[in-house]
Amino acid sequence: VTTDDGTTRRYKGVVCASGTNWSPRMPQHLGEFDGEIRHAVTHRSAREFQGKRVLVVGLGNSAADIGCDAAQHADVAFISTRRGYHVIPKHLFGVPVDQLDDGPVAIPRWIERPVMTGLLRLIVGDLTRWGLPKPDHRLFESHPLLNSQLLHHLQHGDLTVVPEIDHFDGPDVVFVDGSREQVDLVLVIGRKLDYQLGYGSPAVFPHARFLRLAESYGVRREDGPIQQRTVDDRQIEEGPVEQTCPARPGAAA
Repeated sequence: VTTDDGTTRRYKGVVCASGTNWSPRMPQHLGEFDGEIRHAVTHRSAREFQGKRVLVVGLGNSAADIGCDAAQHADVAFISTRRGYHVIPKHLFGVPVDQLDDGPVAIPRWIERPVMTGLLRLIVGDLTRWGLPKPDHRLFESHPLLNSQLLHHLQHGDLTVVPEIDHFDGPDVVFVDGSREQVDLVLVIGRKLDYQLGYGSPAVFPHARFLRLAESYGVRREDGPIQQRTVDDRQIEEGPVEQTCPARPGAAA
């Protein structure tokens, strides 16, 4: 690797960890809204929700956490999503779930998926009972929600799931199913995918397998810097690059 000061060193691997979650993404909807529309990057305290009817747009882990804040502090709290996700409690059998994946032996995904699916069916149950859409994918095919409070607030009616926004109508938010709710604050979650690293350029890493993987995610060789959705380093069996983006920003909206 040659740095900009001309120094050259040899490494066994290069980890691209520049991050991707820099630019807020604000969706555009038809109509005029009388209330306030903000992005989650402006959110500082749950006290901001007091005395308001709040709509959180998105259902990623950040949206779920903020939705729980709204459930506790807002007069009325809604969370809008266009698809369902698998919800994993933060603790299973009294053990933090991330520790279950940190054992001395890696569990193959073909074993882990059915075991965890069965456990969630037993412990969590049918999420559609509380208004969440049924997941359109198998467990671990998309980033799951790691949250315990979300289910609590849904079960107690402190937080209500609503569909995707269709348009605004004065003080109301109108959803794609035709329903509407009067809202004071719309808080949007999601960021643009800014994956402008340059490490994917053929001039930097010309390895054919890496380039084929990048192209499979829609990245053309002539594009230069990698701009993609997801790369799993486990798919790269050869070459000096480990490039990971475990969750696509805004994917859970």
